[in-house]
Amino acid sequence: METMTEIKNEIAVIENEANLVLIKAKSFTIETQQDYDMAAVFIRGVKGLQKKVEETFKPIVSKAHAAWKEAKDQENKHIKPLQEAEEIVKKVSISWYEEQERIRIDQERKAREEAVAAENKRKAELERQAANHEAKGNTEKAEERRAQAEQVYVAPVPVTATAVKAEGQSIKENWKAEVTDLMALVKAVAQGRAPIKFLQADMVAINKQARATKNSMNFDGVKFYSENNMAVR
Repeated sequence: METMTEIKNEIAVIENEANLVLIKAKSFTIETQQDYDMAAVFIRGVKGLQKKVEETFKPIVSKAHAAWKEAKDQENKHIKPLQEAEEIVKKVSISWYEEQERIRIDQERKAREEAVAAENKRKAELERQAANHEAKGNTEKAEERRAQAEQVYVAPVPVTATAVKAEGQSIKENWKAEVTDLMALVKAVAQGRAPIKFLQADMVAINKQARATKNSMNFDGVKFYSENNMAVR
């Protein structure tokens, strides 16, 4: 088994070789068949150096990965039950808070309804008085009562919230979306009733189609094309 010093020396040699190869690659030009053939030889050499790098670092990476995996396993073992406990109590807390909010909103609605009913009752009383004055020929008093009726306002009884956020706690409303009909969404985008960013092309599926059919099939909005890739052995 190699010592750490030997491994460090190997890494230093590889680093120097890799830098020299990169410098040479940046200055590489191909003008003749001989140059082209030399490029193939160069690439084979680069691939050999890549293999050397992988072999040198493989034991280091494997050891580091094993240590990381063990550490993560131990971390998950201890943190998962805590995360589960947090989520359980959060759900119970939010459920209670939402119920208290529902009660508060219902109480506020009833308070508004009662205030409106009181307003209407007072306005009806003033209108009745105005009608009596009008029947007696006292138009001035009748107008006074109707003017008073227009100014009637009964404030709703304040409702005290039954739920108060605990120290260090914050509850934020988080809106989400769910696609219930993909075709309907596609039509909405096509008709300009929804933004195009609501849709995303599945490039994995499209590239799979390109490999299967090449350019033998056409689809609106999609162009199939090929690129040459070089393999050197």
